Amino acid sequence: MASIAKSIDPENNPTLTEVLEQIVLLPETVHLAVRYTSIELVGEMSEVIDRNPCMLDPVLNFLMKGLREKPLASVAAKAIHSICSVCRDHMAQHFQGDLSHAFVVWLVLFKHTNPIVENGQTHPCQKVIQEIWPVLSETLNAHQNDNRIVERCCRCLRFAVRCVGKGSASLLQPLVTQMVSVYQVYPHSCFLYLGSILVDEYGMEEGCRQGLLDMLQALCMPTFQLLEQPNGLRNHPDTVDDLFRLVTRFVQRSPFTLVNSSIIVHIIQCAIASTTLDHRDANCSVMKFIRDLIHTGVTNDHEDDFEVRKRLIGQVMEQHGQQLVTQLINTCCFCLPPYTLPDVAEVLWEIMVFDRPTFCRWLETALKGLPKETAGGALTVTHKQLTDFHKQVTSAEECKQVCWAIREFTRLYR
Repeated sequence: MASIAKSIDPENNPTLTEVLEQIVLLPETVHLAVRYTSIELVGEMSEVIDRNPCMLDPVLNFLMKGLREKPLASVAAKAIHSICSVCRDHMAQHFQGDLSHAFVVWLVLFKHTNPIVENGQTHPCQKVIQEIWPVLSETLNAHQNDNRIVERCCRCLRFAVRCVGKGSASLLQPLVTQMVSVYQVYPHSCFLYLGSILVDEYGMEEGCRQGLLDMLQALCMPTFQLLEQPNGLRNHPDTVDDLFRLVTRFVQRSPFTLVNSSIIVHIIQCAIASTTLDHRDANCSVMKFIRDLIHTGVTNDHEDDFEVRKRLIGQVMEQHGQQLVTQLINTCCFCLPPYTLPDVAEVLWEIMVFDRPTFCRWLETALKGLPKETAGGALTVTHKQLTDFHKQVTSAEECKQVCWAIREFTRLYR
């Protein structure tokens, strides 16, 4: 039927509508080959759907299920493309009052479309993205105070950028400009996440680095204001998570650009304050940022900018190292749940790899500042236990040894 569907006159054959109605009711338990052929047939029946717009909803729902399964994603995307082309007027009316449905269609198309593009060829989705960008831009402006709609716009843009890669370069400037503009008034954390995708895609492009740094600086100011409010970190863990996901991408793609900027001092101060947050994802992102940042001072020592990176990280550690180590030791003992300790151990290990003698002094100072007695006067930790812990950590030859030492030591305070 799929091979002859286009040859049948849909106007004079009501049976086709009945066939379509039955196809979209097929359960997901039928054989994969049957579902594949059924989806293919639905795509060929786009003219039937155009003459029966009441079928648009059930057809799209049927095809969406196929998009979520890898063996069916390609044929489902092709079917949706065919329906969008033939049923253009009905699709426009259909989506006018239901933005969420439009977002889902665009999102799944970008997410599951993965054609092979040879060198020099234009990605087939590039034109599509350029055409829908004005719609997404207008939607962001019109609904900028609606977190649900803004988040769906950002998800759609995220998959669009991932889909075409460098082919989305023409959108970079207008997209970043609008993100920053809306974020100043409505700091939706999804803009930070979208920013991390842009840095991941374009951060290694020399001509894009300064623009991306300007974006980061513009996004950081309202973010810091939000997080500095009373209980700001605890009330906005998603913002913490997405902020440090963004700056970590910068460390991975263009460490010199970030470390050599004026914003790095404020980011590090925010990171140190955020180490106390006992939110799994947010704390993990914070620790990963600190670890990766310090690691740039020892990794890729064959590259031309290694000595500059090492010097800049040295300056960062000279300024913030003692505060960071003291904060980490205190948060381990009094704030963080045990499952976060491996991440803390990795940060301490990186500091020690970068400069072991200085780390030994910082750790000694941090341990001296810990309370030795409870409020009631009971002994919490002995001098020997402190010196044993210091020796175990500073003589460790593997990160896991640091983690074991921290686990044992923090039990004294729990």
